[in-house]
Amino acid sequence: MSVRWLGGMLVRGRFMDVRGMIHLPTDDDDTAAVTVEVRADSIRTGISLRDRHLRGPLFLDAARHPIITFRGGDVMRLPTHVTVPGSLTIRGVTRTEELRCSIDDAASGRLAADVTLSRRAYGVGVPTGIRRLDPLFVVIGDEVRIAIEVMR
Repeated sequence: MSVRWLGGMLVRGRFMDVRGMIHLPTDDDDTAAVTVEVRADSIRTGISLRDRHLRGPLFLDAARHPIITFRGGDVMRLPTHVTVPGSLTIRGVTRTEELRCSIDDAASGRLAADVTLSRRAYGVGVPTGIRRLDPLFVVIGDEVRIAIEVMR
């Protein structure tokens, strides 16, 4: 996960507790399925104070919304990559997002996927009331890039 801060610096983090399942079709009647569950409180950026803020009520609100989920079903093969559209739920907000996937080497089974999303669309780091005047929220970029790597 990465987001721009102060317009240029890139802040990176990782979710340490991620579980999922990928079902690939074995015949024409079978459908693909992708399910991912992420513990919101497992975010780590290397700075504990920032991690506490990200887990707190203004950002991921991990106490009230402990699980981030992605559920996809259709796999669309394009000339350069594969996409998996699905429902992503963060902080109780569900939106359709599309994972862009590539398989590096069929023998190794390594699958890489990424998605760029708007944190504001999910209510992450969107202050209300007097907190809207806090300059902290102005310097945090809206686009968050999520990179996923799955090893067989």
